[in-house]
Amino acid sequence: MNNYSWLDINVADGYNYYRIVSTDISGKKEYSTIAKVLIDKGKQSISVYPNPVVMVPLTCSLPTSLPANME
Repeated sequence: MNNYSWLDINVADGYNYYRIVSTDISGKKEYSTIAKVLIDKGKQSISVYPNPVVMVPLTCSLPTSLPANME
C-alpha cells in the first residue's frame, strides 16, 4: 500500500475538483475518476475515503481554512 499527501493551498469555497494521475515505471499514465469536493466553511477536519481506493470514487472532505500552525 502507498500513502500520498498533497495540500491544495489555493482551495476555493464551494466545489473543487481533483483527480490522481499515477505513472508506472514504463511511463504509462492512468488517471482516476474526478473527485468533486465541497468546501464548507466551519469544518476543521479532513476525511478521505475509502482507503484504499479500488474501482470506486475517492471522497474527500476538507476544511476551508487551516489551523494557524499548518499555514
